[in-house]
Amino acid sequence: MAGKENVWNREARARAKEREPDVEAQARKRVLENIGVKRWVPYAILVIQALILYFVFNPLTTYTPPKQVDLDETGKQAAYSAVADWISDSDPLGADASIISWDGAKRVGSSAADKGTRAYQHKLTVRTDYGWWSVVCTVTGDGKTVGQPSASRVQVDEGRDDGLGWAGALSDLSASDALTRLMTSFGGALAGFDADKLTVVVADPDPDAVFPVLGLGDVKGVTIDKASYLKSGKVDKDSNTSDLAAVRITITLAARSDHDSDTRMTYDVKVSDPDGTPKILAWGPPGSGDTLRNYSNKWMGDKDDMPDYEAQKRSVDSQSATDAAQSSTNQTQQNAAGTDSGQSSDGTQEEGQ
Repeated sequence: MAGKENVWNREARARAKEREPDVEAQARKRVLENIGVKRWVPYAILVIQALILYFVFNPLTTYTPPKQVDLDETGKQAAYSAVADWISDSDPLGADASIISWDGAKRVGSSAADKGTRAYQHKLTVRTDYGWWSVVCTVTGDGKTVGQPSASRVQVDEGRDDGLGWAGALSDLSASDALTRLMTSFGGALAGFDADKLTVVVADPDPDAVFPVLGLGDVKGVTIDKASYLKSGKVDKDSNTSDLAAVRITITLAARSDHDSDTRMTYDVKVSDPDGTPKILAWGPPGSGDTLRNYSNKWMGDKDDMPDYEAQKRSVDSQSATDAAQSSTNQTQQNAAGTDSGQSSDGTQEEGQ
């Protein structure tokens, strides 16, 4: 009996042990539940709500590529050719006509009345001795012109606005005699042929510096249009002045012949010590006077590679002298021929004795 009881006891204890909870397994289960889906559900809901609100107030837009400019519109070459022939035949818009630019095209037609024919109106700018013109030539899709070109005058505003100042300016400056003389010397040297003369006028402290000239010819005059002290440099707050200034000048070139008009060019010039002994630091187009870098106009390449405008001037002067001599010879021969034929030098018939 004792043996059977022992067997029963062992089996009972085994069954009881199987019914006891596994402490380690339960601990692992609780850990997984703590870091599981249930814990992160509220955060996921907040994220989804935030995304919904973002897309409600910031809807997605369809990308639209930028419109490309078609530089080879249908019929462009045909229109260009037609206008070129038209302005050269009997000079309808004036002599010395030339096409300056092609300014685009506009599609027209495609209605029931014209049976769906496509055509393009091409606009070109033309210049003649009568002035500037806007010429429109209509060309069909197969390259045929419609009628003749039409033209209208282009009004060019030749007025000047001297009111543009500089963002870095302090106050207006009254040009001294020394500054006026410097601007006159600078304008003549810049437009002239002698680079050494311009280099002397600029007075760069670098002994090897050289400044290229324009090689345009003689200067008729230089005027100061506007001058202002600059905020850069040493500023005197009491007088609202400084030791740097921007000066706007206009250079007037002498006409090359009796049939030409004077040419004008405008520059901004940056100078130092404008009220004392002024010196030129740099120059550029109107509006740049307060942003110019000192001595930025110097020749950056090899000095030997700089154009020799003096030699060009000598060649031009020599050719001009040759042309003048030839013209004088031709006039003398014409006068002699007129005299031999019984006409005076002014072309009138001489009366018989």
